[in-house]
Amino acid sequence: MLKDLEKTSTVDNTWSHLQKLSYPHISDIPDEWKEEFKMLRASLEGPFVSLLDEKWYARCLGLLNLNSHQIQIKTATDISSGAALFLIGSYLNHSCIPNVELAYRMSHRGSPPVAEFKATQPIQVDDEMFITYIDTTLAPADRQNSLHWNYGFHCQCPLCLQQTSS
Repeated sequence: MLKDLEKTSTVDNTWSHLQKLSYPHISDIPDEWKEEFKMLRASLEGPFVSLLDEKWYARCLGLLNLNSHQIQIKTATDISSGAALFLIGSYLNHSCIPNVELAYRMSHRGSPPVAEFKATQPIQVDDEMFITYIDTTLAPADRQNSLHWNYGFHCQCPLCLQQTSS
């Protein structure tokens, strides 16, 4: 998987990959997204603006929703939160027993935090790397509901398969 990523170095290939990761079909665009899009489009100028429509905007938000990672940075005096989109992170699938975690560390004072994907257990060559998309302390049914609602799939990791069979 990461070997393929090394080959995907051009902007076109990266954008193509990100498009494939977005919601495949958006039929019902939420009203709030429509209103946001109207404001965005009204603020833009130039000939390309006519190429942007609600479906494009919904697809961009879908990309961000499906592939961004929650960020929470704690300092001595503050807690900041937000979201970020990482190309490598978008290649990592979910497991309720992940072998990789996303961590943030402060680099230099005033600089943005640095994201690090760290192995939580030994990973062999050709093993798939997994992160968790949800709170894995949730009950199995709640984990499945969260994954289905937010990401469109039911987890088939070893933990979920074991818990549904028992």
